[in-house]
Amino acid sequence: MNDPVNFMTPQDTSIHDPLNRWQGCPIFSWGFGGHIVTMFPTRTQRNAVGMSQPMIKCSPGEVKVRHTRDILPLEDSLVKFPGPVYSGGKGAKLKKKEVLAWMAEKIAALEGDASGAGMFLPGEPIPDETERKRKEEKILLWKGMKMFLENDGNIEGFIGKSIRAFLWPEDSSPTSADSFSLVASMSSSATGSGLGPVPDRVNMEAMKTIRTHLLNGDRTAAVWHAVDKRLWSHAMLIAGTVSNDLWKQVVQDFVKNEVKTLGGGLESLAVLYEIFGGNGEESVDELVPQSARLGQPMMTSMTGTVSAKDPLEGLEKWRETLALIMSNRSAGDTTAITALGKLLGTYARVEAAHLCYLFAKNAASFSGSDDPNTAVALFGADHVYSPFTFWKDTDAILLSEVYELALSLAPGPTPPAIIPHLQGIKVFHAFLLAESGYGTEAHKYCDAIGSVLKTSTKPLPYFHRTMFNALEELTNRVSQSPSAAAAGGWLSKPSLDNISGSMWGAFTKFVAGEDSEPGPGTDNGQAAGVLAQGPFGGTSTSPGMSRTQSIAD
Repeated sequence: MNDPVNFMTPQDTSIHDPLNRWQGCPIFSWGFGGHIVTMFPTRTQRNAVGMSQPMIKCSPGEVKVRHTRDILPLEDSLVKFPGPVYSGGKGAKLKKKEVLAWMAEKIAALEGDASGAGMFLPGEPIPDETERKRKEEKILLWKGMKMFLENDGNIEGFIGKSIRAFLWPEDSSPTSADSFSLVASMSSSATGSGLGPVPDRVNMEAMKTIRTHLLNGDRTAAVWHAVDKRLWSHAMLIAGTVSNDLWKQVVQDFVKNEVKTLGGGLESLAVLYEIFGGNGEESVDELVPQSARLGQPMMTSMTGTVSAKDPLEGLEKWRETLALIMSNRSAGDTTAITALGKLLGTYARVEAAHLCYLFAKNAASFSGSDDPNTAVALFGADHVYSPFTFWKDTDAILLSEVYELALSLAPGPTPPAIIPHLQGIKVFHAFLLAESGYGTEAHKYCDAIGSVLKTSTKPLPYFHRTMFNALEELTNRVSQSPSAAAAGGWLSKPSLDNISGSMWGAFTKFVAGEDSEPGPGTDNGQAAGVLAQGPFGGTSTSPGMSRTQSIAD
């Protein structure tokens, strides 16, 4: 057992400190600009006459100021990111080349991390299947975004072969043996058990009944009689002349009786056929039935008993399904892709869902988390189940910046629309860089965000006073840091003043409905109560409160 330490008691009032800090207390403080201040006290041993143990005297130690990045370095890919990649002006083409090279390295690092997921040291927790799937799906999302950038934000430029290269890399070209085996399985299922699909046959009685219905002008009855007799070609041909709703119902019956009964994991093909039939939103029911999503047990159609099949097994066919849809584009298929993304998001497959939303493009909403209709707030981050922390995911922030760059490169007669909610998140990212000692990079973000704000011609809900105050504070701090002052920024200080003045002028008009009139006693026509300094020097302050006369007066 260690003997107690004998500290020399102080001769002043610090002896009454309830925390006994005179016995030595380390000091640790975070400093803005990526600095850490530390002081660890020193202990000096002193021997006294007549004392069995030496006395310990505590003295202040050396005060050290170190960079945060030397102690807690950021991830290497975050430091190398060529951001900000979009500043609302020219130069996007040059940034595209840099970002593509960076993304190639990032994807390689993600693949290396995923391949090493099965290697762990004794005593380490074994990653579960869910974590492994999420890593794989994150790689797919990054590859999809890289392809999106390569094609300048043009989804229609994706060819089927490029999609299959990363979604479904397996060789999907059917061989002759595969074709014959499929025909054999269909034939055996039709003639063997009697429960499989029955091919169209020439049935004179059925044809005469169909003719009778058509002679009576009852095409709907003719369609359903053909369906009952499984004369699918006749049913679809007649239904196509009646209505889209009837055509969709016939396609649903065809998929149910001719595709799903084959088994063998043909859920993705069933989805594609449903899309061809115009059932885009309902097509995902072929992967996971509605009853399973509602928590109800699956029942077999033949015996009425509970099915032993896992109802979520079809969800693992999402990659194959998406590859089929993207390789066989049809009218309205973006509705099905969006529905597939919603289905995956319901089961917390965030990266897979966002990849679907990326390919759906305009059919999916990319906006702030406060909008209930938002499909994606940040690519790769779950704003639904993690509404208070999703914006801290740096990988998601960088991936969303790449998306913003790709949209700016999309061909069109009008300039690309800015992404308002992303600007505030980029302010947070700039704070992170500044706190980690990357003041120059943070200063570039401030300038880029200011340029984007300057292009906005109307007030937006995401451009509010809190955001402007945060941007102003960060701009002032990084401008005064040695690294940022030496490197300079992309915009001069007067440019930032003009940005804030124009934005707050529009904001004041939007709220008050009129311009503020100059008050008496102001110089150079400047309104009373206007801040004279800072990047937001043109921002009007709140007027002073007038004292209301009371009864006591």
